[in-house]
Amino acid sequence: MLLTSSPRNDSTSETPVTDFFPTTPPQENHPLLLLTHFHWDREWYRSFEEYRARLIDVIDRVLDYQQTTPEFRHFHMDAQTIVLRDYLEVRPEREADLRRAIDEGRISIGPFYLLNDEFLCSNEAWVENLLFGAEDCRKWNTTSRLCYVVDNFGHISQLPQIAREFGLKYFYGIRGWPFRSIEQSNFWVEGADGSRLLALCHPWNYGMVRNLVGNDDVLRERFRAAIAQLKSIAAANEPLLLMNGIDHAAPSPNLSQIIRLLRELDPHARQTSFDEFFALLEKKHDPNLPVKKLETRFVPGLYDVLSSRMPQKIAYEQGRYALEDILDPLCALAMFHGLPAFLPQRQHAWRRYIENLPHDSASGCSKDEVHQDIAVRLRQSSEIAWQLSNTLLEKLTGGTEAPQTGNDGFLAAFNPLPTLRREVCHFHLDFPTDAEVYHWNLTDAQTGAVLPTQILSVEKLVKRLPTEYDVPIRKPFLRITLAAELELPALGIARANLHTEKGAATIGAAIYGTEDVQSYFPANTTNPISPEEVILENEFLRAELEPQGTWSLTDKTTGRTLHRQHRLESAPDLGDLYKRGYAANHPRTLSDGALRRVCLLHNGPMLATYQLDFVLRVPKGYREDFAGVSSELVDLPIQTLVTLRKGSRQLEFETTVDNTAGNHCLRALFPCGFHSESAWADSIFDIVQRPIRDETTVLRFPYFQPYENNRQHHREFFAAMHGPDGVAVLSCGLPEHELISRPNSTLALTLLRATGHIYRESMGEILTPEGQCPGKMTVRYALAPFASAQGLTYVKQLARQFNAAPFVRHLYPD
Repeated sequence: MLLTSSPRNDSTSETPVTDFFPTTPPQENHPLLLLTHFHWDREWYRSFEEYRARLIDVIDRVLDYQQTTPEFRHFHMDAQTIVLRDYLEVRPEREADLRRAIDEGRISIGPFYLLNDEFLCSNEAWVENLLFGAEDCRKWNTTSRLCYVVDNFGHISQLPQIAREFGLKYFYGIRGWPFRSIEQSNFWVEGADGSRLLALCHPWNYGMVRNLVGNDDVLRERFRAAIAQLKSIAAANEPLLLMNGIDHAAPSPNLSQIIRLLRELDPHARQTSFDEFFALLEKKHDPNLPVKKLETRFVPGLYDVLSSRMPQKIAYEQGRYALEDILDPLCALAMFHGLPAFLPQRQHAWRRYIENLPHDSASGCSKDEVHQDIAVRLRQSSEIAWQLSNTLLEKLTGGTEAPQTGNDGFLAAFNPLPTLRREVCHFHLDFPTDAEVYHWNLTDAQTGAVLPTQILSVEKLVKRLPTEYDVPIRKPFLRITLAAELELPALGIARANLHTEKGAATIGAAIYGTEDVQSYFPANTTNPISPEEVILENEFLRAELEPQGTWSLTDKTTGRTLHRQHRLESAPDLGDLYKRGYAANHPRTLSDGALRRVCLLHNGPMLATYQLDFVLRVPKGYREDFAGVSSELVDLPIQTLVTLRKGSRQLEFETTVDNTAGNHCLRALFPCGFHSESAWADSIFDIVQRPIRDETTVLRFPYFQPYENNRQHHREFFAAMHGPDGVAVLSCGLPEHELISRPNSTLALTLLRATGHIYRESMGEILTPEGQCPGKMTVRYALAPFASAQGLTYVKQLARQFNAAPFVRHLYPD
């Protein structure tokens, strides 16, 4: 995906590429090499199948052209092996031709399975992507040493270390740095741990000599201009790589003419591969090359993909949790105990998940039909993961979902983290209704001690129970949702025994919904977490609801109190799926005065939850000419559940937005009570520090868009610190935040950004009504005060526990 519209900070119009660099040719000798390639967006402004029809045609032409044209020495297949799979699913009869070209070194593939977005995927997804790429490369008897990140929206800090772990040595990319900071095209990129890759960067684009059509004089001029541009940032005697290709492009049909004209300029000019080019570059490069640190996201006009289509980003996180936190550790435990681990099915689920990670897919900046396909693939991946996880937990515990004899059963609680945990968990007890179970208790399997519980809800449902040799049985069940404090072994399964009895009929009536449940379970109201009205308090925190619907939160360990926490803000957004946009004096709507109802939903010894209902009056959207905000206002209903658990050090929020408005951004604000110049956030295999920058804007049509941007990426938390104090926000699947300074700092978490175009400036004809995120969306996040002496690793542990909830099931002996 190449967006040609790249705004300048000091201009309201596009600046020609040649204005960035001088064109006076230096005197050094620079060997000329031509790389013919395409960049393949698997889906973007067209669907996967629409693009695949084009892919089949292009690869057919590559294979046919190479067979008839000796000069066509090499074609770079965009470093992703999935294009081969996509091609051969439809053209299996050409596998021999494809294998011959790869064996002869005329087509390069890998090392990636696909070109994933660097930020919007998890640590494990990064590794799995390269593992699948390596597996595919082994099948084709080839490998590449190039970390090819040609079209990514910036680069993560640990990319060099990840690449080195997979045997990669070289780096090619164009994005991440301000254009003018690239004074030399050849340098080292260095990761957080000091790992380095030999890098080449063409700061303009990755298709400098694409579409070479015309007579000899026209092509000579094209080559002279490109060579002068490359020489302007090349070191002495550095080979020059002329990139002959672009997105979804077939190879030029006149390669013989192109090679002939290049050899007029350099008799040794030839087509090359990336690995061949970098091998030559290694011999010629300056030993004192400059070093550039990664963790770069300077991509004007592409920042705000972090917040596009938030509902789908939540689905990505749910899929990641099912695969990475639950299925994979259970597979490892099964293998350790000599049990079947279902690895082929596990591989299939992971491949299905990773297919959704290309930058235009994970970023949420494709047309609606693409994201409908993503939703299906994510659902399928999760379905496989949960089916396998349920089976594995049953095999590891000797349990089954179907009652065999009696109704006692047991509770199996799997902790996916490698640390001991003691925390309040939610789980279901499912009893057949014909068993008339009216009373139960849970006892620790090792000590026999009774475990205190708190009832959260009771409902009836019908389940299909699995059978080995017959049609699954439909059976009515009573489901009781409980909360209990469980002690969970590191990467292990805790077990609690369940004891049931029929009890009094009046209790049964209460359970079955004809009387008040609470009156028959007094333990539910013993030592409640909400001891007073609109107060939540446990051993470590005290939270009090303020008149405007915000919260004050006191850390009882330090005595520090944070005020006006969780203020909601809706602001107009005139941008598109790639970037924000706003006009001068845009109004923002705050949740002050928008609180309509407060309800104590749960209260007991394990947890308490308040339900807060807000209605914000916000502009319906923008005027049709995009020159300002619509004068029509609509109700924006927002419901937030605020929960504090026994023993917890964070205040939890679960917010459901019924989005009735368009072209706006909704955020939750958490004032820090101090000023900080930097925010800290977890990224891929790293925790990074980012200083506050002055946000600059560029005038675009009748609105402004950010050029330099303070809205940044995080995986599971972001934080601010000052002196001994720290404040962190933990989140599940919400990857965008901002540290605001006014003058005290505020942590801002983006909950939703609604917009209706892919890229208005160059693709304005493609409307994306689903990008407005209409309807309901539920998100989870938490506020955690901490002492800076505890360190960010402590905050990361809190964030991991918040995201990697234990997997708890009620099972019966098999």
